Amino acid sequence: MKTKSPPEVNTVDPKPSPIADAELQQLCAATQCATAVFRSFEEVRKVHECAVHGAVQDHAAVAAKFGGVRGPGDLLAIQAELLQRDVDGALRYGKALCEATLELQTHILRCCSPFMQNDVWLEAASAFDRATGPGTALSRS
Repeated sequence: MKTKSPPEVNTVDPKPSPIADAELQQLCAATQCATAVFRSFEEVRKVHECAVHGAVQDHAAVAAKFGGVRGPGDLLAIQAELLQRDVDGALRYGKALCEATLELQTHILRCCSPFMQNDVWLEAASAFDRATGPGTALSRS
């Protein structure tokens, strides 16, 4: 018995349309941006955790000193120390949040910069205009 040979498959990929290529690049960039945002959420969570941990340690250290208060001068010194620690902690916290935000913005710009450096989007817009222009099946009018 003679076996049938499998049908020939065209192995040549057709050239993708500019619109499909632009959509693929947009999907890729959107996925990379989403990943950057989620990583940024993790980083902000770590910043919060470190800030809270630092505040707990600072307040515990200062609270231990209240037992040795002998007068208003000691109380004022403890309050000043706590205020100094809180201000320093707030500054570190703000700086860390700014750094995390800047890192996120930098990563998003890196993801989007290919769109600003090539002609894929111009080709896609031209193809879209041709497909939706007057007299076509996709005409808007």
